Amino acid sequence: MSKEKIVYVAMAADLLHAGHINILKEASKLGSVVVGLLSDKAIASMEEAPFLDYEQRKAVLQNLTLIDSIIPQNTPSYRQNIEDLRPDYVVHGDDWQSGYLKCYRQEVIDLLYKLYPQEKMDKNAHPRLIEIPYSQEINALGIKKALKNLGITTANRQGRLKKLLSLKSPLRILETHSALSALIAQNTCIDIEGQKVEFDGFWSSSLTDSTLRGKPDIEAVELSVRIQGINEIFEVTLMMQIRAGK
Repeated sequence: MSKEKIVYVAMAADLLHAGHINILKEASKLGSVVVGLLSDKAIASMEEAPFLDYEQRKAVLQNLTLIDSIIPQNTPSYRQNIEDLRPDYVVHGDDWQSGYLKCYRQEVIDLLYKLYPQEKMDKNAHPRLIEIPYSQEINALGIKKALKNLGITTANRQGRLKKLLSLKSPLRILETHSALSALIAQNTCIDIEGQKVEFDGFWSSSLTDSTLRGKPDIEAVELSVRIQGINEIFEVTLMMQIRAGK
């Protein structure tokens, strides 16, 4: 097939794995592959901040022969890049058919109908949107979960907070009072009108520490007890914590 056809593939490529390579292989069969590499802010607006920054992720992709060129995708929306490139095909994993990414999938379908109205067949699909079966055995979510199980240092927490402050506004901070409530907060993820919403960190206060122990908020809980509670939270979670108290 002629390499003149443009094939657009948007990806974060934060943790490159076999699933990404499979998508790029299939895309390269269709034409010249242009990767829309999501910016740090685009990733952070949908989920947690990336492990690697944009230039680091770009440097990795530039060494893949399956990719012909790389351009930034500065928002979760594909609109600007698709309107500028007018690609012949868009390739993506089929995991975005449900969940918080499905609104962007529908946006791509609508844009392809606009570019190729003669091919309109189904409002929920388009022949120029090629969806590759999602890799259940290995994927970025699974890799990040495995990394989380290895633990995190205080310096890494501080670095993550600094990165989040530069990428997201506002941050979502939830008050927690125990290791269990912190675990619940860390793993809470909801879909609000097509947007994935998670918490970025914890807030610990003397009020909830006192209430947990049935005591008034008058510094009845010793500082050493409070610090022990925070350490217990740090042992089982990854997010940064902000402590407040008298």
